Amino acid sequence: MCTGEVLRTLQISGRSDLSGGPILMTRLLQGLSEHGFEHLVVCPDRPEGVNGILAKTPNVQLLNLPLRELRTQNPYSLLRAAQQFRPSLIHSHGKAAGLYSRALGKCLQIPVIHHYHGLHYRQYSAWKRAAYLWTERNLAKMTDRIICVSESERKEAGQLRLAEERQWVVIPNGVDTQQFCPRPELRSPMRTQLGIPETAFVVWCTMRNDHMKHPELALALQGLLTTSNPEAFFVIAGMDDTDLDSFERQGVSLRRSHIRVLKDKTNLHEWLNIADCYLNTSRWEGLSLGLLEAMATGLPAVLSDVTGNQEVAPLQGNGVRLVHRNHIDGYLKNLKIFSDSKRQCHSEGARCREYVESHFNTTMMIQSITLLYQTIADSVENRKT
Repeated sequence: MCTGEVLRTLQISGRSDLSGGPILMTRLLQGLSEHGFEHLVVCPDRPEGVNGILAKTPNVQLLNLPLRELRTQNPYSLLRAAQQFRPSLIHSHGKAAGLYSRALGKCLQIPVIHHYHGLHYRQYSAWKRAAYLWTERNLAKMTDRIICVSESERKEAGQLRLAEERQWVVIPNGVDTQQFCPRPELRSPMRTQLGIPETAFVVWCTMRNDHMKHPELALALQGLLTTSNPEAFFVIAGMDDTDLDSFERQGVSLRRSHIRVLKDKTNLHEWLNIADCYLNTSRWEGLSLGLLEAMATGLPAVLSDVTGNQEVAPLQGNGVRLVHRNHIDGYLKNLKIFSDSKRQCHSEGARCREYVESHFNTTMMIQSITLLYQTIADSVENRKT
């Protein structure tokens, strides 16, 4: 890419809620705002999601299309927008967006980068899983680069033979460690807002009501831990009271008096300071932003030993406790270790923050994406000449 030249990217996302993929895309575009890029973002219209943030981001245009819905108008609207915007490359985020991006890139002869945010196939029946893998392998043939958000995700994708070795790029998720940082002065007043005692042991869960996140296990642990430790509380970001009602009807035993559902999802970097420990029970991950945000805030973590979470395995026993994903006693044992010693939480949490600062900060992610964009753009120019 020539110096001073503006590189235009078409960003396609099938989601715009406050989950990991859309948030990561938004932070990426915010970080690229001063690097000589312009972007057209195509995603569903969801005002309570990332749309409002994207609308205020410099050098970003926004087009709302319900890409996860089967509407015949979607491909035509997307094609028309791309022809008008004339992007240098297409960058898609997630499964639904990946279907559109590869077809559009093929049609317009524009290079495509596809971004995995977790490999979501385990929940499928045998025939649907086979169809998904077959589709991904064939879409990869129309893709210039495929980004994995963790080395363990790339390893799994390679074992599934989803693309050729030359196509893989590992760019770990990143968080702003200046925004997500320990702020102990917020702890007491924010606990007061939620009605949590100052002396309580608080477990934080960032999860939605989704099979992937295994929320029924996390909630079962809530019932067990708070029964044995009346001073333990759980704070859940990403679910609401109706979700809890549903799990209770399914037979999950909860202590509702010791659960707080966080409704303010816009200031997680502040709210995380009320917690002592982070819990993740996922059946699989790409690389959880919620985990990285919690660790950056100085929280130790009890995690399922699955793809994505394995990226923090070097901290095992010193900030992180990886547990077999179905071993409920293992989770409970490690939560009790932290609940028995606030001093241990603090010291191991400090180690977690150091690790995120050195391995998963936003600056590193932006630099890697910038280099990838420029490499792809330069290869296109070289082919033209």
